[in-house]
Amino acid sequence: MKYFLRLIIIATLLVLAACSNSVPTPEGLEPQIVGGANATRGQFPWATVLKLDGNYRCGASIIRTQWVITAAHCVSSFGVIFPVDKLSIVAGEHNRTVVESSEQTRTVTKIFIQPGISDIAILKLSTPLVFNSRVRPIGFLAPVLGTATMAGWGQVGDGGLGEEPLANILKFYEPNIWLISPEYLHVNGKLLDPNKGTHEQACYGDSGSGLVQPNALGTRRLIGVLSSIYSECKLGAAQFGRPKVSWINQTILAN
Repeated sequence: MKYFLRLIIIATLLVLAACSNSVPTPEGLEPQIVGGANATRGQFPWATVLKLDGNYRCGASIIRTQWVITAAHCVSSFGVIFPVDKLSIVAGEHNRTVVESSEQTRTVTKIFIQPGISDIAILKLSTPLVFNSRVRPIGFLAPVLGTATMAGWGQVGDGGLGEEPLANILKFYEPNIWLISPEYLHVNGKLLDPNKGTHEQACYGDSGSGLVQPNALGTRRLIGVLSSIYSECKLGAAQFGRPKVSWINQTILAN
């Protein structure tokens, strides 16, 4: 009996240790894809770069001509929302190190935080984007268990916060959704190195990037926004906030 009691205690401690390694909203550099593959130009035309004071901050997704969606912690620090004049987005981006003819830059004029704990914000842009093959919005869809896709410019290695470079070229990976809750989607990435136990997954710098799945016609739709990663990008686990579509539509209509 004592032997089994010890096993239970050890197992409990291991679970607690794993949970303590979660990284919900690191300050400064936000959750790049470890593993994954380089995207082709225009493969994810809704993906945009969100900048703070002209520097890369997070990912975001185009949802209307004048609106993008991102993580709430990407536009705030310790609960204080950044002044809108410090924020801007770049649509049509592919390689962050070069200026491309497809790029469209807009400043942010309004910030709205989605009610609840799902860590989502929508941003109104200074002027409408011009849609083309490289700049397009994405619609919404209710999620289902199984494979999804996320693209971002986050940290490319699992060496820890700030210890690996951000991606220059947009990358994507395909995690598996294993749990759907009212506020969040919980995903795991595939195993990359059995010896090290590392997984393909989102990492620091990917926060705010959109998770998508295809609808019945095969058209990809937004189902989540990256909120947090776990265990310094090693275990494959990540959490995506769920957009509240009715609130988003009402907020856009009123503003």
